[in-house]
Amino acid sequence: YYRCNTRAGRTPGRKNSACDNVSWRAEKLEELVFSEIRKLALSPQTETDARKTGGGTEALQKELVKIDTQINRLLDLYAIGSIPVDAVQKRIEEANTQKGAIEAEIVAIRQRETEEADRKAAFRLALSLSGVLDRGEFREIRAILMTLIGKIVVDGEDITIFWNF
Repeated sequence: YYRCNTRAGRTPGRKNSACDNVSWRAEKLEELVFSEIRKLALSPQTETDARKTGGGTEALQKELVKIDTQINRLLDLYAIGSIPVDAVQKRIEEANTQKGAIEAEIVAIRQRETEEADRKAAFRLALSLSGVLDRGEFREIRAILMTLIGKIVVDGEDITIFWNF
């Protein structure tokens, strides 16, 4: 059975805490979790998401090079006395602001690509699980579950799985 730690008396100092959750038969809760993993593995949406590719950052990298070139040209113009320092400072500040925005966008794209790679890995893992969930050893199943699941919250009859991806 799965039950609240406070009900089972396993949480020191909290034995008097009220827990309204029912105890769950291990087989029933485990089958619900396994069922969700199987749905994840068979979901067409999961497969579609796993096949999507990131937007890439090549165009943004090229834009950064152009901005750096503009800044260098402004400094060259200032060095030969063709443009006053106030104008150079203003344009360089504008260019650096634009550069900062592009760099932030690149970081965001890379973060999305990393998250997508994590989803793809989880999808591949879920696809390979079906046999392990049915025939695997306890340690093997536990390792896979710990990879896929962050936590499971049981609230009365409601179960929420928080995935690691």
